[in-house]
Amino acid sequence: ATYVDEGAGGADDAATEKEVAAVASLLTMDLVDLFWQKRVMREPAAHAIITLLISILKGCKTSDGEAVFATIVKTIIIPKMLLVDSSRNPVDSRDVSTLSQVYCAEQIAIAISIQTNLSGSMSTFPQPLDEPILSVANLPRMASALESTSTVMQPRAHLVWDTVWAFLMEHNVAGDNNATNRTATAGGGQWVLRDDVSIGEDGAAKILEALVTTIIEKHLLAIENGSQTSKSTHNRCSLAIGLIRSLCGVAFSSSIVGMMRLKLDADIIEGTVFKSSIIKRAFFDIIRSGQKNKIPHMLKPMAVNALQTIALAVNQRMEDDVSSTLGLAFVRPVLSCDVRFDAITKTSFVTGILGLTSSPAKKRNIEDHQIELWTAYTSLLQSTILEKSCALQKDDSTAEVSGYVELLYKTTKQILHMSDTSSSPEKFHEFQDSICKSTQTFFMVAAFFDCTNVTKKAAQKLKSKEGQIAIQTARSLAKASKNGNGCFQHALRSTISAKFFSLLSEHVHHVTYGANRLLSASSVSPSSKETRMYDALSVVVESTKALQEAGAVRYSIPQYDDDDDDNEDGDDENSEGMDTGSSSLEDIIEGIQGHVKETTAAAEASSSSELISAKKRLATGLGSLALALYLHQLKSGTAEDMVDEDDPDASDEDDDSEIKNAIQNLKAILDHFLTMGNDDGDSDSNAEASNPLLGLAESCANILSSPLSTGNSTRGASPKLLREAIKMTWVGGLGLAHTLASSSKTLFDAEVVGILLEAIGADGSGMGLHSDEEDGEEMDVDEEEDDDENSDDDDDDDDESAASEQGIFGRATGVIGQDSDDEDDNNNDDNDDDTTNNKTAKTSGENDSDSNVELDSSNLQSMLEDDSDADIDAGELEHHEGADAALAKLIKLKQDMRKAGAQAREMLEASNQLRCTLLLELALNRSDPTKLFRKDLMVAMLVPLLKHRMGVEKSVSKLADRNSKTGIGEKRSLLNRLTQLIKSDFGKLRLATMTCSEPEKYPELAKDVATQLVELAKKAESKEHSMCCSSGLVSILRSNSAASTDGNELADIQDVLQNAVKEWSTIRSKLSTSLFEDLLGRVSGTSARMLLHPLLAATKDSRASFLKIESFRLLTVLFSQKHIETEPDFELTKKALVEGRSTAMKAFSDALADEEMMKPKALRVILKALDKFVASMSAPYAEENGKQLDAILKSLKGIEAGDNNSAKQVVTKSISAIDLKLIDVSAALAEAKQKTLVTPKKSTKGSGRKSSSKKKKGKRR
Repeated sequence: ATYVDEGAGGADDAATEKEVAAVASLLTMDLVDLFWQKRVMREPAAHAIITLLISILKGCKTSDGEAVFATIVKTIIIPKMLLVDSSRNPVDSRDVSTLSQVYCAEQIAIAISIQTNLSGSMSTFPQPLDEPILSVANLPRMASALESTSTVMQPRAHLVWDTVWAFLMEHNVAGDNNATNRTATAGGGQWVLRDDVSIGEDGAAKILEALVTTIIEKHLLAIENGSQTSKSTHNRCSLAIGLIRSLCGVAFSSSIVGMMRLKLDADIIEGTVFKSSIIKRAFFDIIRSGQKNKIPHMLKPMAVNALQTIALAVNQRMEDDVSSTLGLAFVRPVLSCDVRFDAITKTSFVTGILGLTSSPAKKRNIEDHQIELWTAYTSLLQSTILEKSCALQKDDSTAEVSGYVELLYKTTKQILHMSDTSSSPEKFHEFQDSICKSTQTFFMVAAFFDCTNVTKKAAQKLKSKEGQIAIQTARSLAKASKNGNGCFQHALRSTISAKFFSLLSEHVHHVTYGANRLLSASSVSPSSKETRMYDALSVVVESTKALQEAGAVRYSIPQYDDDDDDNEDGDDENSEGMDTGSSSLEDIIEGIQGHVKETTAAAEASSSSELISAKKRLATGLGSLALALYLHQLKSGTAEDMVDEDDPDASDEDDDSEIKNAIQNLKAILDHFLTMGNDDGDSDSNAEASNPLLGLAESCANILSSPLSTGNSTRGASPKLLREAIKMTWVGGLGLAHTLASSSKTLFDAEVVGILLEAIGADGSGMGLHSDEEDGEEMDVDEEEDDDENSDDDDDDDDESAASEQGIFGRATGVIGQDSDDEDDNNNDDNDDDTTNNKTAKTSGENDSDSNVELDSSNLQSMLEDDSDADIDAGELEHHEGADAALAKLIKLKQDMRKAGAQAREMLEASNQLRCTLLLELALNRSDPTKLFRKDLMVAMLVPLLKHRMGVEKSVSKLADRNSKTGIGEKRSLLNRLTQLIKSDFGKLRLATMTCSEPEKYPELAKDVATQLVELAKKAESKEHSMCCSSGLVSILRSNSAASTDGNELADIQDVLQNAVKEWSTIRSKLSTSLFEDLLGRVSGTSARMLLHPLLAATKDSRASFLKIESFRLLTVLFSQKHIETEPDFELTKKALVEGRSTAMKAFSDALADEEMMKPKALRVILKALDKFVASMSAPYAEENGKQLDAILKSLKGIEAGDNNSAKQVVTKSISAIDLKLIDVSAALAEAKQKTLVTPKKSTKGSGRKSSSKKKKGKRR
């Protein structure tokens, strides 16, 4: 070909053409012979023939190349390769339809390649090339040959497929120039479908469709009419997967043209290549097969890899085309195959195409085509939900539609949590807000409203954008309902309801706590968290109002009746002055919203006023809580065939009544708060009459303990939304109370503290919550409630006592009663030492006494049998022994039911208490609580908290011993939260800077609390509880350390701690060494003064040697503290250490003379304590100190020279360092003594010396 191209031309061209044709013909003949020699050589020989023909056609001059090409085809290829079958047997017929059935794949490839290059003078060839080989009609005839190429190992494809793609596709040079660098690097020029093929009337699109349907579906995947007809081999499936991957745009290497990347239109991909039937057979069934027996399909890695590469190729193409159409073309058939495709296959194909990564919080640049794709995808999901839900019959399953609902929720949630790192993210933030509101509105309308009567005119009357969107959604739903079978089924509405509340909670949390980037990027100042939450909830509430104004009807609209029996117990007082019916609730909400507008306007007018700003924060926070409660009235209705007992919303009417009362109470509290601090005498008198913070604490605790905060299957993550709203409300209330507080008055009083403690299960009666008369009344009420709760048990006891005279039934129940009484006595004996008044411990003890009633089956059965042998009087019915076992089972069943009920109540109580810890945690973690809190109230909280923690810890221990999993998780969480409150949150309080409600009573209170903490530490069953007790003692000591400088206020507490050390060392006690170690480490100066002498006494008077060792170890901690110089009472601590120096050295001398303490372990501790003691010694020194040090040194040297080798080794290692320090101390004593002798002589010189001497003497005095 090169020779012909470079020929001289002219008259020699004909001779040159003949020479080239002769050489090429000879080479082709050799290749043909090689082709037929062995089967394995067919594909290489065919590839060589095709390459030779293409090279001749493209390498020569146009006329010369075509002439040589035509000569070789007509003289060699047709007679020797295309008029014979796959076994080289001649075929009489020259008809393409006959020959295509007997061709092998390589013959087909050569024929297709020749027809691909037909043009100009080569427009026609003799038979069989005068008709197209690759046509719609011939594909079924060639199916066997094409199917046989499945033996070629992937990822390489047979030569015939490269010729097929070259025949159907053409190179798109313009697309290559517009492609991104990443696409070019990934490989492959873009090849698009031809408008017209080189031969035949069938278009490329029709041939491709027939190829996919006939070859890939029918023969490779064994699919016909959308379903699998038979099993397909692994080789055929692998070939199908490879072909689909290539058709979907994944770059591959062609043996003819090099790298190719097929670029098909989106409609062809969705309708032909990537159909749901193909996806199911080639990917879905293969990937999920073997999940039950955990034996994966052999082709699973290949299928998973194909999905990953297809998703990557689709994203690259969408980025090149800046279009989202292709993404939906791939997503729609996948969802049609199975809506939970990603979850079942455990892949990320759909999320990968959508660009929704598994970690949506990761920052990234958001492109416009991605926003367009997400918008179209969410619209697709909404329309699909409407279409499929309205097509459901009465008994049809809603699983598929629920899957689409779940996808819509997850997609919106992932978009909501994304972060755009582009230079102008405002567009994406607006998109986030709009897509979230759109999905919320769709869920709300579908779950809670019957939109049959919504009209188009209603939307035109509304001015708000959100209201118009809601009505448009309602009209779409009404239209779909008319075309289908009606509205959504109840089960589906319940699912959508849960997703609505969950998405609303996510949206509100994101808006509230996410960075307010839209406002920060503009000139507008960012709004507060409370305002952002309130605005987000207001939009939803206004949408519900707009829907009702437009004619939508809410499911199960609550109806309030003042004459209802439920209001006879005092609800009338809460609803006084309010209209009945649902409109009254609307009035309450409007009143709260009016307060929010007023306080917001006032805050904008006077931004410098701390009081007005605090009122605004409280109003917006409380308004958010009221709106959140209002939205909880939205319900999904009830099913027509559902019985009341089966309805999860059967108690919704009671919930509605509670919601109404709660919102009404919140408005009253807000009204009271807003009147405080004004220049009005009436407001001050109202403030003294009642405490609005107390009412706020009660309301918040009641909501957190109600079923609303527990949630159910129709409310999703609504408890999270309520907790966030309560958090805003409570923080706002504390902030306003802090602003209103003064040194003499605060709203955070004993009653508020008592409410907070009772909410978490602790005893709040000791916080001044009730007077004596109220305590008695409350006790009577509690007893009546207990009587009501146990009325069934009492009735059973009465029945049992009445039946006891009748023989066997009475004796059987007597056995159970006896066992129960015995266990109750045991429980009482175990709890004799427990002096706690904590309600949870009491409740758990009562429940344990019930649950511990065990049926002694053998004893019961024996008594039943004994009674059956009793004499039977004449006329009496004979007892049937078969009833004994049934009776025993019946009693056992009753016990199991009572035990299960008790466990359920305990778990519910623990959950409620765990949620209510939020209130106390927020209060203790305030940044500046000094003005709001009172020191005596804070200290008084310690004992109830610790008692409650001890009761919860015992309950957890019992459940763990029984291996019970019911409720143990909640109680462990509550235990951890109480531990955090005591050790961390309470320990951070600066009690020393707080004032006292009654300063004169505080020393006595501190002593009483310290005494109770020590008693609780004695009963500690874990190290954690002992550390909590020590943390409480640390807080008490710190609260007094800055009160004065003489230390007299600590005298009573010092007696408590000294007695504790004495008891620890001389009596068997559960007091832990860590209690005193923690005090010495955290309150070093104060605890050193208090514990020095008791610990020194313990080194001699302890009842056991190990306690003496522990005493010396604690002394090591005491003397090693170096930061005590920074404490305000350092002089007191230094004085106490100097005064106790002589006693300390005597204790060391006595210990070194004690044979029992000469063991290496004890001696090491003593020497370490002595080392720290000597290092801490500072001037002034006394003569006695020097003598005692000399005695200690002699004792050490005596031990070194003694016969105790083990003790000698210990002393030898430490004596050198101690000896040097003792020498330094002795030298300092000598120097001080010499200065004392010289100083009087110098004091007579000059008046300045005299005045200085007098000052020093005054200091000594």
